[in-house]
Parts: sequence; structure tokens; C-alpha cells
Amino acid sequence: MNNFEYLSKEEIESHTEAFFAKVNNEYAKETTNDGLTIYHLALQGQWFECAYDAAELQTIIKNCILLVEQFKKKIDAGYGLEQLTKDYEDGLKNDLKILATHSVILKISEGNEEIDQLKQAIFSAVRVGGAYQFLLAEPMFESAIYSTYDALCQYKADFKPFKLVNDPELHSEFFLIRAAMMLHSNNIESEEE
Repeated sequence: MNNFEYLSKEEIESHTEAFFAKVNNEYAKETTNDGLTIYHLALQGQWFECAYDAAELQTIIKNCILLVEQFKKKIDAGYGLEQLTKDYEDGLKNDLKILATHSVILKISEGNEEIDQLKQAIFSAVRVGGAYQFLLAEPMFESAIYSTYDALCQYKADFKPFKLVNDPELHSEFFLIRAAMMLHSNNIESEEE
């Protein structure tokens, strides 16, 4: 089975810049007096409004890209679709769906402190902590991580190359970026609200 292609440091920077430009060019609505840009984005059909400064947004984007790179390494090391599915189904036998997802996330992070450090950097950039992080943000983000990891496993199982496609809406990195941005947001009815 073929391994994923990994991004070089230059490609990571290039992807960060491309996604930063995309978010600012297509989803920025206004800038507040305190330097935050208000964005309107959608994730799985749910529109939301969030506000971040340039440094926070770059941190979110870069760390989501780095998370995807770590996921690719974990999959190449053997924790792929078959094991992911088995662990999730085993978790469902004993636990609620959210706990089954959490147990899989623990296995994905197992032996890789960088994944936890990247997640913590994202939580810091989106300004969540304490009980809100523990009870709401982490489970929401873990669900997005699970979906992203599963999508990467599917790509690998189907022998599809995993590269930045022309439409980043379809890309796992952009899904994870929007999920991270949603962690500190308000739901809205539509993009125009």
C-alpha cells in the first residue's frame, strides 16, 4: 500500500497562506474596532459567525494543517481504516457514541504528544478553556478529528492521492480549519445574516 505524500515546511507555509487568503477573501465580513475580523462560514450545512485576529487565524490554520500531517503519519504507521472501524465499533458496544469517538481519538493520539500539543494550540487560538473546553469544545473538535481521520483512511484505502485539490472546500484541512473556527462562534441562519 502506498504511503501518503507529506508536506514540506515550505508547502505547509504555502498552504497556510492559501487558506488564510481564502478565509479572508471569501468569508470575512467586517473588522471590529479591536482588530478582530468577523467571518461567516458553514460547516456541514450549519452557518456560524466567529471573530479572530490575523495571528489567531494563522495559528488555527497552520496547526490544523500540521494535525492532518500527523494523521497521515499515524495512518502510514498502521492505524488505518480497518483498525479505526474496529475500535469505533468496539467502543459502541460498551459506550455512548461520543465516548466511542473519544476512545478512538485517544488511540490516534497514543504515542504522539504533538497531536495533543497542536490541539491545545488550537484551543488557545480560539480562546476556549476550562469547563467550556472540556465539556463542549473538545467533544466537538474530536468529532471533526474523527471525521477527518476517517476521510484520510478512506483516501488511503481507495489508493487515491491526497493532495491539495483545486476546491479546498472538499479538502480535509479546510474541514478541520472550519471546525476549529466554529469552536468559538455563534450560529446564524445564513451567510448574509
